[in-house]
Amino acid sequence: PNGFGARGRFQESGKILTESKASSVSLTRSAAPLSLSAAAPAAAAAGAAIAYSPARLDALLAEGRPVFVNMTAAWCITCLVNERTALSADSVQAALAAGNIAYVKGDWTNRDPAITALLERHGRSGVPLYLFYAGGGAAPVVLPQILTPAIVLEHIGRATAALSRQSASIPTPAGSVRP
Repeated sequence: PNGFGARGRFQESGKILTESKASSVSLTRSAAPLSLSAAAPAAAAAGAAIAYSPARLDALLAEGRPVFVNMTAAWCITCLVNERTALSADSVQAALAAGNIAYVKGDWTNRDPAITALLERHGRSGVPLYLFYAGGGAAPVVLPQILTPAIVLEHIGRATAALSRQSASIPTPAGSVRP
């Protein structure tokens, strides 16, 4: 057994179950079963998740805006657990909204070539991949494959602090007021 009580439930006749069949599976290691049928994390509630495309990501980065990138797939159990436990946490959602952080989500369920290229650029051959661009032209930070709210909040906090320092160092014309 794998400790989660799920051995053998994800396969039928040697094939991986479809999303609709796998969505009814729950992890049993925690005190209360964790359903993996969660749709998108509540990130969509704070502001809809932006579907990944290289052009969309480039446009957001050109604005200097902080961006959280979630590369996932419907069959990725780790991705589903991270979305359910870390990315949909109220504290994470509040921080994304407060920081005006764009939440970009790419679905690699059907092996989208644009997502494959992004994965490869960051040394990955599969999902999950979580990238955090702090804004202001900073290079992305690759987050771990297993997330907690604390990990995500740490990166959001760093980005917010860095952007505040950048903003404070920009001189304002005489007589103007910084918002």
